[in-house]
Amino acid sequence: MKKRNKHVRLLRRPEPTASIRHMRTDSSKVGKYFTALGNLVQTTGLTESPKQFWNMDETGLQLEHKPPRVVAQNGVRYLQARTSGNRETITVIACVNAVGDILSTHIIAKGKTSRALHGFDTQSAPEGATWSLSESGWTKQGIAVRKGFFA
Repeated sequence: MKKRNKHVRLLRRPEPTASIRHMRTDSSKVGKYFTALGNLVQTTGLTESPKQFWNMDETGLQLEHKPPRVVAQNGVRYLQARTSGNRETITVIACVNAVGDILSTHIIAKGKTSRALHGFDTQSAPEGATWSLSESGWTKQGIAVRKGFFA
């Protein structure tokens, strides 16, 4: 197959995407979003300066080691790799505006007291990164306001 279809790559691992995201990205729904955004800009009196348009996104990072693909001998039925079994997640929040200005990265770890951060190499975090804790390690109401992301 690879000889006949040189543009095809094998052993690619697709990124998992929720089906709701695929349903929400058709051109009519995207057009409605931008129409509504334009109306909001006009009715609120915002200027259309790109500096005023910010996007905040969060991602969860699992702390468990996931081994990459490996080469195995033909006929090997079960291929195993040792992992920690740790299913803990930390949350990373990033903000950028339409001009490319960024706010410092914010990292949320699971814990109740600052002792929970002792297990992390906080000195190697991106420059200016801030840290906070939540009982689950996820974003929760009030963290962005507390950290000064929003006034």
